[in-house]
Amino acid sequence: MKRILVFFFLALLGVCFAEDNARAEFQKQYRRLWEEKLSVDERSKIEAAIMQQADLTSPIDFERYVNQNITPEQVAAIRQKYPIIDFLEDAFDRVLDGIKNTPVEPGKVHIYYLYNMGYVIKTPTLVIGLDICHRRGEELAPYLDLTVVTHAHQDHYTVRFLAAMNNLGKPIISNFYAAAKSGYSKELYREVVMPTLTIRTYASDHFKNSHFNFVMPFELEIKTGSAECVIFSSGDTCTSTQLRSLKASDIFIVHPRMGALADAAQSALLLGAKCTFISHLLELRHGKSFVCTIPYGYSELKMLNTNNLTAALPHWGEHFVWPLTLDEGNNYNLHLPAPAEKKPLRIMPVGDEITRGSYFEKYKHVSALPAGGGYRRVLQEKLREAGYTYQFVGELLYWAYGNERGVCDPDFQRCHHGLAGFTNQMIREGGVLPPEENLLLWRDKKCKQISVPGIEETLRRWKPDVVLLLSGSNGFNAGEQAKLIDAIAQNFSGTLLVGSIPPQKAPRENFELVDEYNRSLAGLLAAPHENWKSRVFLVDINSQLTADDLLPDGIQPTQAGLEKIAAAFFDAIQLHCPQN
Repeated sequence: MKRILVFFFLALLGVCFAEDNARAEFQKQYRRLWEEKLSVDERSKIEAAIMQQADLTSPIDFERYVNQNITPEQVAAIRQKYPIIDFLEDAFDRVLDGIKNTPVEPGKVHIYYLYNMGYVIKTPTLVIGLDICHRRGEELAPYLDLTVVTHAHQDHYTVRFLAAMNNLGKPIISNFYAAAKSGYSKELYREVVMPTLTIRTYASDHFKNSHFNFVMPFELEIKTGSAECVIFSSGDTCTSTQLRSLKASDIFIVHPRMGALADAAQSALLLGAKCTFISHLLELRHGKSFVCTIPYGYSELKMLNTNNLTAALPHWGEHFVWPLTLDEGNNYNLHLPAPAEKKPLRIMPVGDEITRGSYFEKYKHVSALPAGGGYRRVLQEKLREAGYTYQFVGELLYWAYGNERGVCDPDFQRCHHGLAGFTNQMIREGGVLPPEENLLLWRDKKCKQISVPGIEETLRRWKPDVVLLLSGSNGFNAGEQAKLIDAIAQNFSGTLLVGSIPPQKAPRENFELVDEYNRSLAGLLAAPHENWKSRVFLVDINSQLTADDLLPDGIQPTQAGLEKIAAAFFDAIQLHCPQN
């Protein structure tokens, strides 16, 4: 019997010894992220080990660990059970030590990644907390000058941390923490000005069907020596085109997976971001089913690089120094786009529902029902085949509305400015997209309306090289047509390709006006215009289509019709923009 007990005791001891060895090896590996310049393969192996440990972590236990008042013994038990918490705790120690002991030279900004969307920014004069969520967050409070919290979800703050900041009388910039001695406001936009820091806060939606204006994305304009660093955080904004900024961002902190309308690459393009930090990965409360994984982060990073953008995928505890460099002394996980032989041609499709791409639910039985993305998808295929490097830009980036719910092509760039139901005047002035059955995002009746700016602001924000204008099918107003073309031509220096509108047929009302409208358009573009300086060209789309290329509604093109529109615009691009 004694021999059996001794055997089991030794076996148990062996298991514990093996677990301790595995834990020590895991700690050794994640610390290499901070201490060594790693190859891609070395980093990938460490990230695989981190993912494995994250998958083993219970969301319920992690929630208890971070936000609930539990005993030190319970804390120790949870930490012992999940080695990933060693990583989180060591990362916190590293961040705390950095902000306490590492000086910042004028002209520099130090950025420490803590957890989730949580960062600490240290400048020569200030230390700023961003979305601090950690069990020990209150230990940072004595060293922070202020903190900013994007929204009232407890993966972006802890009650104890905010209470510690408030007890010290330090500003808490938020739209929900009304107990703050300073910093709270429900304003949709505000500006907080300090000697070396300006904070601009905005408002955005958390989900596409709820939590409207719930999130407070923000912009930090930091003065450091004679330099200026701009850092923008999206928070959990679900719609990229809701993001606004006064200045281009040096660093863009983004949660890439908040909704079907969120897109890290298009958000970065919109904000003029020089480097995007892909964050909110491994949010351990969400569990394995919802967590933004490291592989998902790399898929977003690849899309950023594809769009000629620089990106980083930080891990907890990593320390960046702005201006960011790639020298051997820094172990930044920065990924630069491959050197491009050609500058991408920025193309903005502007128009109505034909530009957007749409179909009516009642015609879903039609065999010629077009695929999603309208003529834009077909045009992109042609541009790729011809060797063009391009970026499609515009206020909207949902894809619409073919036989399937997803993107037809993984390389399809979704951005456009196709405003369904809009007249020429509405495109010029901006307005609200009507939530009719066939105009809803994902055909979701709960989707709220979408506001879009006028064409002048849209051009200023997206800075296209080429505008593809196909409008007038709603209203046939020739006078407004001239005003829209002039507004576009006056507010950008690129090439404007104006398409004649396709034919229409019954039951479309006033379809007989198409020919008259197109004659007016041709006459307008044939007349000399000093301000346009030979940058505006007519694209004859109408003659390429017949009534057989229309769906039964009498206006929407079939797939064959979309392909003809794409071919006409492609030929015009080749003629007037032959090189990038």
